[in-house]
Amino acid sequence: MMNTLRAITLAVFVVASGEAWADDYPSRTIRLIVPYPAGGGVDILARALSKELSIRFNQPVIVENKPGANTVIGATYVARSGPDGYTLLFTSDSTITSNPHMYKSMTYDPIKDFDPITSLIVAPQIVAAHSSLKVSGLIEMVNLAKQDTRSLSYASYGNGSQPYLFFEALNAKTGAHFLQVPYRGAAPALQAVVAGEVQTSLLPLALSIPYIENGGMRPLALGRAERVKSLPNVPTLGELGLSDVYPFTWFGLFAPAGTPKSVILTIHKNVSAVFSELEFRNRHVIKIGYDLAIRSPDAFVKFIQQDFASKGTFFKMSGLRPE
Repeated sequence: MMNTLRAITLAVFVVASGEAWADDYPSRTIRLIVPYPAGGGVDILARALSKELSIRFNQPVIVENKPGANTVIGATYVARSGPDGYTLLFTSDSTITSNPHMYKSMTYDPIKDFDPITSLIVAPQIVAAHSSLKVSGLIEMVNLAKQDTRSLSYASYGNGSQPYLFFEALNAKTGAHFLQVPYRGAAPALQAVVAGEVQTSLLPLALSIPYIENGGMRPLALGRAERVKSLPNVPTLGELGLSDVYPFTWFGLFAPAGTPKSVILTIHKNVSAVFSELEFRNRHVIKIGYDLAIRSPDAFVKFIQQDFASKGTFFKMSGLRPE
């Protein structure tokens, strides 16, 4: 009886002290862990957000890049961090809804090890080709890839990346033969297309527009529900009858599992406020070509479940088996 009483007393003390501590959040530096190299789309948006959160929280919010192993290194680091809201994961869908389909075992569990805070944006992708490839659109390029099985290669970020899923699904759907050449991220893949090392890729629209404007790449199709004003003549994959081979790319923010709910809601409230500011939204979302996708923690959980199922379909189409 005495032992039970002591256990109850201790539990009440822990809960009470945790609530008091959560009310004081944040009281020190917050780290946003980005499991990608510096300079990519995830990193750029994380740094823009960290600057604004530092002002709102009156505490430093810094970005730390921990790339490697298809985001596994950075995700594992956060999963093993204390659930106190001071180490957060700023990542893309690859970490949460793609990696589980790629690996039989991982050093983190994308569902059990993280508490979703909010999705942030959906990043439209564009199918682009090197300027020397004389095709007028995606369908013409697909027909070319059917005729010559060794003439066209695409840049990916490795097995399971967005370009991989798209082109392998495209191969399966159309009978084309695009060959994969893996690179170490979106920026190197883009440069490979611009340099003519490969003929094409599915690339972040935000990073691609400057190279399209200067003639370094030819835009073929948009992975987006609607056309964009800056590229009015580029059709969407849906218009081409290929919406079923397009895997969505999104960015989201996560905390280690067990982070106090009040801390989760505090972070969500302030992140939402940053993205609601017109200047920030214009500069870091609309101008870049992103689609805003702020969700509540509960809505984000449901979105993740839907995207996980969708990614499973793409992996099945691609023929990739878990390693």
